Amino acid sequence: MDQTAADPPPHQPRPQWIGWTLTAVTVPALLAGLGVAVAGPRIEAELTHTAEGALGTAGHPDAQVSAVGRELSLAGLPGDRLAAVSTMVANLPGVDSVVVRELAPTPVLLRVRDGELLVSATGHSVLATGRLLEEIIARCPGHRVTDLTLPVPGTGPAYASTALAALAQAAAEARGADLTVAIRPDGVTVRGVVADADQRNVLLERLRGSEFGPVHAGGLTVGPPPHPSTVDIRALDSAVGRMIDGSGGVNFEAATVRWGEGHGAALVERIGRLLRVAPKSLITVTAWASEEQPPGVDPRRLAGRRADLVRDLLVAQGVPRELVSTVARVEPGPETFVPHLRRARVTVS
Repeated sequence: MDQTAADPPPHQPRPQWIGWTLTAVTVPALLAGLGVAVAGPRIEAELTHTAEGALGTAGHPDAQVSAVGRELSLAGLPGDRLAAVSTMVANLPGVDSVVVRELAPTPVLLRVRDGELLVSATGHSVLATGRLLEEIIARCPGHRVTDLTLPVPGTGPAYASTALAALAQAAAEARGADLTVAIRPDGVTVRGVVADADQRNVLLERLRGSEFGPVHAGGLTVGPPPHPSTVDIRALDSAVGRMIDGSGGVNFEAATVRWGEGHGAALVERIGRLLRVAPKSLITVTAWASEEQPPGVDPRRLAGRRADLVRDLLVAQGVPRELVSTVARVEPGPETFVPHLRRARVTVS
């Protein structure tokens, strides 16, 4: 029987040009990928450093810069400078593109009364809040400015500090003013009292001539202040409590006097600035510690050191030391799992 037709065809060797082609395509691609993996972090670090230097020169040393490849992300820039600054960074050598993350707009609250001007706001950095305070202090020389600002990354007023300071000046210069002014992205709300109708009209004219949008003045009246010129201690104590609770508490790390989660020293300093409005009030700092401490750690002494640390920060902000008392409390439970056992509290009486 003829089996010639059933025999398999002899093996045909693959032409050499196919192997050469595969090598020519694959090897450069692998080398390029290896180069990106090795040089990528260095390139990103160099671009970040270059952009930070350029932003610092342009007056924004507190702007945050991050890089993914040759794309840069910017944060912490005022709204009126976003377009110009992002264009400047996009034109830096080696930058392919720029992404700008806008600040989450937060309100600015102003309280004007008896030569006192309280400023409550958040900003993406200490430098940003400091810039706002400097502008307000320069425009309101006849008022004692109390700083209630707090750095919160990713947030900030929707307007430039110069414009906010001009509005604060308008409120401070209103005769007989006892005012609360809230500046939000959707406009300005002003409540309180001024001396007479002329003062009311002048104030509203100055507010409406600003860039802050509509002015809501239904709560603005004329006449003598509705309350005597004294500090409401209960209201002040409540304000301090809300400030502490709203920021997550004054926390320490377990078994130490190191600041824990939250704003720590910045929060205590802010409380100290608020307490200056009542220079004769009594302040009590209570700090806790757990009975369950590592060997060599005395719980009562630990609680006392935590209270002393908070007291010293308050005193550094201008609170009279002789008016601040400290209380150390020890309670059962593990500090790691019971947060209030590693916290401090400030009360006013």
